[in-house]
Amino acid sequence: MNLWNDEGIYSQLNRYSRDILALAEVRWTGVGNTTDEGHKLWYSEDDTKHKHATGFIVNKAKLSSAISCMSVSSRLINTRVAARVQNISIIQVYAPTLEYDEDNVVEEFYEDLKRITKAAPNKDIFIKDILGDGT
Repeated sequence: MNLWNDEGIYSQLNRYSRDILALAEVRWTGVGNTTDEGHKLWYSEDDTKHKHATGFIVNKAKLSSAISCMSVSSRLINTRVAARVQNISIIQVYAPTLEYDEDNVVEEFYEDLKRITKAAPNKDIFIKDILGDGT
């Protein structure tokens, strides 16, 4: 889903009755969170190029079920939410292509992915949202 601004994100969240949206190409720099219209946005972008950033937005109606959100890198972010039977761990992944050959980015990415996957509690339902990087 292409969403060009905050208004687009919030309208899609409400229009389709979604509780959580996993985001890629978030244009905020740094690691942090913000609240707008009651919805919470977590984001992770570790350089100043405004590229490869990932994030999650949680609907204000479900914000109390958000347990945690952890940034691993600009390409990996993990959130845990409480559900009726089991907690759910969701990893938003913005993967580099195998041709990406800049400063061991591919190797570091897969090391980080292994680490975050192993860190997820075994009892959680586990979801990975994987997007490829065209650059």
